[in-house]
Amino acid sequence: MRKSLQKSKVFCPACQVGNYHLKLVTYYVRHKNNLITVPDFPSWVCDVCSRVEYDEKAVRQLNSLLASSTDVRVVEEARKKPKSMQSSLINSRLHKPRNNQ
Repeated sequence: MRKSLQKSKVFCPACQVGNYHLKLVTYYVRHKNNLITVPDFPSWVCDVCSRVEYDEKAVRQLNSLLASSTDVRVVEEARKKPKSMQSSLINSRLHKPRNNQ
């Protein structure tokens, strides 16, 4: 494992003996049907039992990136559809009869 980047004064809740050290590890997450690996992900690792706690701020940033990339994929897939299909969809929505109540 790589050299510690930073030492914490927090004791490990698992073994209650070791201290957490900030290290870069590979993070694995399943997003929809894809396995995503992130190298050099900041994590707190116990120096005694090697328990890993991923950095909360880094996890939040990754989750926001994954959420925004999903939105981008939907837009890109819509752009790949043939123009005739897009225009027919738009026309069907524009000329849809309205219910007058």
